[in-house]
Order: sequence, then structure tokens, then C-alpha cells
Amino acid sequence: AYNHAEQLREFEAHWELLCQKEHERLDELFVAWDGHGAEGLQVKPARVDSGTVLRKTPIALAGALAKDRQLESVRGIADWESRPAVGKGLGVRVSGLEPAPASRDELSPWYFRAVKRVDTAGRRELRRLRKKGSRDYWLVFSASIPDGETMFCVRWQSNLEGPLPSSAAEAKVRRWTATPYRVRSLSPSALVPRGGGSMDLRRRSVLLVGCGSVGSELALRLTSAGVGRLTVSDPDTFSEENLYRHVLSVTDIGRLKTDAISSEVALRHPWAEVTSWCKRLEELRDPAVLRRFDLVVIAIGSPTVERAFAEYCRQAALDVPVINCWLEGYGIGGHAILAMPGTRGCWHCAYVDPEKLTRGLTSNLNFLKPGQVVMRNHGGCGTQFLPYSGIAAGCTATMAADLAVRFLGGAAATSSKVSWIGSDAEARRASFEVTWRYRHFAESLRILPLYDGNCDLCSE
Repeated sequence: AYNHAEQLREFEAHWELLCQKEHERLDELFVAWDGHGAEGLQVKPARVDSGTVLRKTPIALAGALAKDRQLESVRGIADWESRPAVGKGLGVRVSGLEPAPASRDELSPWYFRAVKRVDTAGRRELRRLRKKGSRDYWLVFSASIPDGETMFCVRWQSNLEGPLPSSAAEAKVRRWTATPYRVRSLSPSALVPRGGGSMDLRRRSVLLVGCGSVGSELALRLTSAGVGRLTVSDPDTFSEENLYRHVLSVTDIGRLKTDAISSEVALRHPWAEVTSWCKRLEELRDPAVLRRFDLVVIAIGSPTVERAFAEYCRQAALDVPVINCWLEGYGIGGHAILAMPGTRGCWHCAYVDPEKLTRGLTSNLNFLKPGQVVMRNHGGCGTQFLPYSGIAAGCTATMAADLAVRFLGGAAATSSKVSWIGSDAEARRASFEVTWRYRHFAESLRILPLYDGNCDLCSE
């Protein structure tokens, strides 16, 4: 029993050896199918000329995925539309999987034993498939193995058109040839957990306002975590000034940031549905719009505008949680706050002046003292900018995304705040002073209560 379990645990490695032909390329098939229910597959052959691996490898898409918007980038890279369909394809679920056959000579009898363990829906679809004639059949199987799931494919080919063979004897008489293929899964159930994301977030909807250095990183981190529905909003176009601290590239100069970010997310995380808006935060003050989202994340770095939005949300009794995040210059740190309606703590709690104990104009989370001019201007740029690196933007985005995911997953249930602290060396070289909080802060990346007892709004 132990040996059997270990063989199943190593099923994919053994199957890959079976698919490897001497001095030839490994037989592989890209598959986008969830592996749960029996479903027809549309199969496109390999393009042997040139191009990406997706072009040079056969690819099979289940049902509506041949037209699904979420896989548009994958289909484009695979040159899907220009490739003719080949044969008949079917995905089925099998239980009680046996260890992989030791050689190709054992593949045919092994396959027919596996077919007997296909679930009811799969057997029904196999019967339907056997009524159709073809010279080429692609059977993709999904199964449970110790510690996970696996997929594999058996391709049946013949020089004469006929029904899918139903026994080893029939396959031999009609000269069908069985070829094992290693499946490279494009399915979300394989890709999202493998990348550390959560399938539980696939139906969560997030509005991200601001697609600058922090916002663009946030878009990638939220979707890599498994967020399935992301709307990005920003009216600005991407310029060369931010190339060295932004996820976008030279090819995106002049494009709307939202469109470029949507394209980038589609290439990296194809199962995330991204919608682009060209609106500023001020234009989004509409309860009917905001209540469509599970969470609003703001990464615009403008306290004045964010204050007005927070006051609007409070006056409109909006019940949508909001995360605000920002970073400070010179690599000294970044911050994020989560304001959850119905819990103690609000946006204004992060702006209570620690000396006057009244609402102020600067966040009490900040590490640089207020009243200092931290903006810079470089010749040729034409505009002032806050000096920080792509590393600092990434740190802030990662921290804010973590807070967002914790909330969406149910681990953060109250209004919270979190900060990361960096070195003050660069700030000191520029003769800037730090706050008392910076000098005594020892809770970097620790999520803390946002509530401040001196906030007049929370104490009403």
C-alpha cells in the first residue's frame, strides 16, 4: 500500500518519462479545463514553424473558453484563430487511478482499465464520442493523487476514420496507435494555487483607484493573490518619467495607464477579469457604483482628495470597506489603512495630530516630520516629484495587497493600519527630520487597530 501511494505521488514524473521519446521533443498538450466535469475540448495542433511555446505545442480549450474574454491574451499568443482544429477532444474525471504504466507497450491496456473508472458523466460523453468518426482523438483525464490533483492525456490516431476504440483488442484490429501526452494545465484551479493565490477570491470584486507606481504593483499583486474581478481607474497616460519605478515599459508610453495595466495583468494572470475606467477618485462618489465592489483600494497619494472621499463615504453612510495606501519619500517607509464601516476606526483616525489631539492635515502614521519640502525637480522632467524607488513602491504595494487579501479572506475584520519602516539614511543626507513615531516604531508590517480615541468622529 505504501509503494502504491508513493507511485501515485510520483505519477506525473513517471508519466513524463512515458511521454519522452528518445532524441525527440517531449509530447505535451496545453489544456484549459477545470478537470471537474466531463466536457468537450477543442484541440488545435502545434505550429512547427516558429514562435512561442504556446504556438509550437498543441493546445486544448474547454467549451466556451475558445471565445472567453479572460483567455484572450493566451489565445492571441497561441495564434489560436489561425490554427485549424484537429480531431475530437474530451476531458473526463477518473477515480481510483493506477500508477503510470512502465512503458508504452503497457499503455493501451492501462488506458482501458482507467476508462472503466471514469465517472458517470464521463462515461456518457465517451459513449457519445464513440458514435462520431475521426482519425484523431484526444482524451484528457483528471484524477486525485496523494497531496493533489493531476492531468494527463492519451491521443488515439489511425490512418482510417472510425469510432474511438472501446477495447485493447479493437484498437489492435483497427490499428489505432495510443500516444501519451504530458498535460501543461492553463486552468485556474492549477495556476492560481500553484502561485500561492486563493481560489476563494475568484468571485471577489475590487476597485483600485490610481495606477501609478504603487497602484500598478497593487494590480499585479491582487490578481496574483487570486482576486478574480479587478476594476482599475485612473485618467492619466503613462510617461517616460516613471519607467524606473513602474511595472509598465517603454512600449506603453503614451497609453492610458488603465489600458496598459489591464493588458499586463491579462498576460501575467489570464484568469483575472480586469475592467478599465478613466475616472478620478472625485468622479467615483456614487453609492450605486461603489456598492458593486467588495473593497475599494486607493493609491493616489493625495491626502486632500482622499479626505474629501472619506467624508463623502461617511455622509452617504457607504458600507463599502476602503483601503488607502501611500509611501513617503527617500525610502523611509509606507503605510496602509483599512476603514471598515461598522467597526471602530476611520480614515480620520490616521490624521489626528499627535500633539494637538485634533484632526490635522498630515497623517500621524508618517515618518517624516510635516512642514518639510520633500518634492524634487529634475531638469527635463518638467514636473515636481516625490523621490522614492521602485523597491519602495513594491514594498508599499505588497503590504497594502496583503491587508486587502486578509480582509477579502476574512482574516482582517476590523479597521486596521499597517506600516513598513525603512532606513532614514537618505532622508538625513537631505537634511530632513523624522517623527517621534519613526524613532520609536518597532512594529513594521504588523497590522494594528486603526481606532484613535482622540478622533472626534469615532468618539461621537
